Order: sequence, then structure tokens, then C-alpha cells
Amino acid sequence: MQGLRSGQRQVAHCSTALQGCRARCLSRPWLWLLSVGFMAAARAAERGARVELGLLFDGLRQAPAPQLVLGVAYLLCLAAVIAASCLVDGGALARMLVTGGRPEVEDVESGGFGGAAVTVALLYAPVMMMFWFAPPLAAWHGAPPAKALFFSAAAFLMNWRAFVTYGAACLAATFALSGASVTRRNRLPYTPGMP
Repeated sequence: MQGLRSGQRQVAHCSTALQGCRARCLSRPWLWLLSVGFMAAARAAERGARVELGLLFDGLRQAPAPQLVLGVAYLLCLAAVIAASCLVDGGALARMLVTGGRPEVEDVESGGFGGAAVTVALLYAPVMMMFWFAPPLAAWHGAPPAKALFFSAAAFLMNWRAFVTYGAACLAATFALSGASVTRRNRLPYTPGMP
């Protein structure tokens, strides 16, 4: 009976986290809709052309349907990755990712939290590979979404050294900022009632 209740709690936590993910991701569709626009602005700046606000909507002007298909596919992949992490730790990492809040100390110390983080990293890597170049391939080269996803993953694999370097730099920056934050927090005087 205890195992059944634990399983029900785990399903409830995962369900709540996924509902939050859906609300959070769908409340900011401009982030994935404008990804081609950021690249168009960078391309214009590289060519010495004037960077205008209208460039942000470049992907929607040239190929709106494939961009929307890619956006929905990305949301589904992201939800699947977060759901998989729920199976490892009962939804603690998913709640943190969705709400942006701090995890409970018990969740972090339980051991499942680290396993969930590794699960997310391993499952998100292929998603990132597929979606890295897919939006500009669909918008600028007229590739259908499935073909854009395939060739994005192929280009990612062909340039794996650059992406490993990028990943290592991001990881180093994350550890450096976390270390600086902890050091700063440890230097502050203790004030009761402050988090």
C-alpha cells in the first residue's frame, strides 16, 4: 500500500510539473518563433547592413508554417525530457526547471536529483542537436521540418569539436558563477529570517 501511495505522489508531482512546463513554454512562444530573427540580425550585422527590428520576424515572414511545426516539435521534445526526469526523482528537478524555484534540501540529498539532472542532460543533447540549425534551414533554405531536423543533427555531429568546446565553456562559466555566488553569500553576515 505504501508503494502505491508513493507512486501516486510521484505521478501527481510529474503531472503538476508538466502542466507548469506547458504553461511556461506556451506563455513565451516568441522565444522559439524569433530564433531565426536573431540569426538574421547577426547575419545583417556581419554584412555591415543596418540591423532593424523587423529582422526579428524574418522566420515568420519567409516560412511561418515550418517554424510553427518546429516550435511544437520542440515543446513536445522538451516535455518528454522533463517527463523522463520525473521518473528518476519524482518530479523535483522538473519542478525546479518549471518554476525556477530552489529545490528542497531533501530532494537534492536523496540522490535521485543528480540522476535526474544526468538524465535531462543525456536526453536533451539529441534534442539540442536536432534543433540547433533547423529553424534557419527551414526559413532560409525551404527545408521541410523533418529534413531540417535531420540536417541540423548531421551538421552538429560534423562540428562536434566546436560544440564540445562551447559546452565546456558554458559549464565552466556556470561553475564559476555558482562559486562566486556561494562565496559572496558566505561573506554576508547572517540575518535571521533571510533565505
